[in-house]
Amino acid sequence: MAFPIPGIGRVGATLLAALGLLRAAGAQVNPPPLPPMVPTESHAPPAIGSDAPVGPAAGHNPATGNPIPPPGTATPGPLTPAAIPADQQDTLYGDADEVLDDEEAGTVAYIGHVHLRYNGYTVNSDRATYDRKTRIVSVDNNVVASNGEETVYGDRITLDRGGGTFSTSQASTIVPPQLVSAALTQNLRISGRTLRQEGNKLIATDGLLTTCDFPNPHYKIGFEKATVIPHDHIILRKATLYRYDRVIFRIGYISLPIRDEISYSYLPVVGRTDEEGYFVKNVLGYTLKAAFPGLLRLDYMTKKGLGIGFDQGYRFGQNAVGTAVLYTLHDRSRNLNDLNYHVNHQQRIGETLTGITTDYQNNSYTALSPNSKTQNTSVTSSRIIGASTTTANLTLGSSAQGSSNGHANTYALSQSERFGGAGNVTFKLSGSNTLNSFTSLGSASVPATTSTSGNVQQNGDLAATGRLSIFDVLLAANKILVAKEVGGNAGLGSAVYRGPEKLPDLSFSTDSDRLRKVLLPGLFSAVPVRLAFGYGRYADDAPATLLTGSASTLTAARRIIESRSLLDVSLNPRPISLTPGGWLSLSMDGDYKQTLYGKDYAQYVLRQDTTLTQRLATNSSLNLVYGYLRPYGGAPTTFRFDQPGTINNLGANLALSGSHARLTVGTGYDLQRATQHNLTGFPRDPWQVLSAQLALKPSGIFQTRFTSAYDINTGRLVSANNRFRIRGRGNFALDTSTEYDPRSHKLSQISEVFQTPLFSRDLQLSVLTGYNGITKKFSYKNFGLVQSFHDYEYVFSYRDQPYGFRTERGFNVAIRLKAFPFVSTQPTGQYGTGLDTGTGEVF
Repeated sequence: MAFPIPGIGRVGATLLAALGLLRAAGAQVNPPPLPPMVPTESHAPPAIGSDAPVGPAAGHNPATGNPIPPPGTATPGPLTPAAIPADQQDTLYGDADEVLDDEEAGTVAYIGHVHLRYNGYTVNSDRATYDRKTRIVSVDNNVVASNGEETVYGDRITLDRGGGTFSTSQASTIVPPQLVSAALTQNLRISGRTLRQEGNKLIATDGLLTTCDFPNPHYKIGFEKATVIPHDHIILRKATLYRYDRVIFRIGYISLPIRDEISYSYLPVVGRTDEEGYFVKNVLGYTLKAAFPGLLRLDYMTKKGLGIGFDQGYRFGQNAVGTAVLYTLHDRSRNLNDLNYHVNHQQRIGETLTGITTDYQNNSYTALSPNSKTQNTSVTSSRIIGASTTTANLTLGSSAQGSSNGHANTYALSQSERFGGAGNVTFKLSGSNTLNSFTSLGSASVPATTSTSGNVQQNGDLAATGRLSIFDVLLAANKILVAKEVGGNAGLGSAVYRGPEKLPDLSFSTDSDRLRKVLLPGLFSAVPVRLAFGYGRYADDAPATLLTGSASTLTAARRIIESRSLLDVSLNPRPISLTPGGWLSLSMDGDYKQTLYGKDYAQYVLRQDTTLTQRLATNSSLNLVYGYLRPYGGAPTTFRFDQPGTINNLGANLALSGSHARLTVGTGYDLQRATQHNLTGFPRDPWQVLSAQLALKPSGIFQTRFTSAYDINTGRLVSANNRFRIRGRGNFALDTSTEYDPRSHKLSQISEVFQTPLFSRDLQLSVLTGYNGITKKFSYKNFGLVQSFHDYEYVFSYRDQPYGFRTERGFNVAIRLKAFPFVSTQPTGQYGTGLDTGTGEVF
């Protein structure tokens, strides 16, 4: 019969915590025989027909041995505490073939097919005992505890109701990735002589860890002690790595990072480059405390020497968190000390959140200029209280190389207030200052000289938005408080462009949806428009002029203040069907913009875009496009933002698309250029380049694309290229790009990305190359070889990039466990550009 134990909540809660805690792992040297890493048939948990507490009338299915719940209590799927009635929570229910209650001894014994339930958690075993005096529940023989996500197998589980502790003996568990780290790709399998809980850690002794799901794992790590800190590290002490049952190596300490976001390799990498020589680079994880995880970097390079560094994470309570990174080496090839550090700190004080970031590099051989020093520090602070937002930013930068030094600083302070649904006022004060100096080389007869130059700027901005009836209202103002040259060149007549100022500008805008509610509803339903008008005063610099008698010095700019009135009516595009079914349609988009400047200038601008579309099939069409833009009148030269230019173009494009082919052709004719007088002797060339692209996909594994450009004006081919793509069995892949240069009549660039299995699907070869047909040399060559096993892989890569600010040539050899986080980056050039074929869209 079932025997509910009142008040067993702490025991049940401990069991719940224990099941959720099995996220820590351990490793050992020469481990003793342990229970299997996967359950045998005798350890398999019985299928539970119901997750409801088993009541007094429950029996067992004689065919399966599974408990049968009483009528009316079935609840499909795993139970969670929220799904259990409040009066049944924090109560442990027990059921077995035989229940013996010894009131004199103060014990309750469950014997045969024991089934315990607590808040959606199940424990099955051959025997269980509850001692009322010691308040301890002991579950023995073929123990299986499950919460629906993870399962613990063991010989014995002890729950101390009084102390709230949990421990197991001869136990094993399978923990899903979501309970350990989002970056993990396979279940974590742990077995040990003991498992116990300490805070949010799980500690195991004398056991094994693996992610392999084979009965005899391809690899496993034995340990004397293992600690799993979820979403942080797995720490193994006195560890032994096994390939099947063969010892590969032993090590006293291993730390495997399992953070959700990871950006480093955790296993040693060996190789060689021209810059570093032969190298061994290693990252060792460590944890000073739960809130202080870290990485120790130890690199040895035959040309550079010994590099030492660390990445130290930290957290102080709930208000301070950050990372400090330091790396240093004495570069023996240059006889210079290389020092780099990075600090990122986030601090919350009351309602204010502040972030501080600083980067420092001194003589870094990975920098574009190796013998240089740079430092950049930024401070960002924000405070949000209700409708009020305050932000402040400060950036300090400095650089030095040889005889040149530079400083660049910026700052900004803004205050924003919200009013109602659409009202907002923002004030911003910002500025910058730069100063650069250069010291010339002196001689015995000519002393060294230092020249400096720089500028200081400070701006104030105000923006207020709101809603007035059917109008959106914007008030914008900005004032240039400071704009001047500093340093040795200040006051020598050099021009400083300060930019325009709004003193202020007020504008109103609305659209046809609002207009038709109050004015001519029929008109604005048929013609969707947007209306804007406003008035403002602007200040700007007049064009600088040359001083008389000097062709190299400019006068100081003269400030001019003008008023500006604006009326802008724009037509929102709406396709108009000209034939039934919409096979022929017309879309128009236009704009009329009228501006008045003071008493002397006026200008209006007409813009119009019209598209006539003839659909030929579902995904095929012919489009005729006409674009027109022209200002009439004129704006003062100080209003640089009101100089729109002119456009008068007619274009056409054809798109034909099917399941196996796609063709696009397009060109245009510049009507404005065609009517210009050819007084300069240069051709007008009104035709735009005729571009064509043909894409073919005869099968699912193969496709190719031809692209060309033809100059109609000169009758010459401008460019031609081809993209080629194949996907086959066994991860076979080939992408190529071929570009033809009509001027030299050569293939100017050939690049390819190739991947194929070698001898078996577990050995993969990848090749990425680029060949310049003009110079007849390879721009880059990259090769990779990956030997894959069930749980891990060996990686060999070779890189050769002879062009750039330095020669890059060398190889890497690494090993990685597939289940653990690993960052794989695409090959890039020396300036960060991606190396690929540019295959683009796949159809």
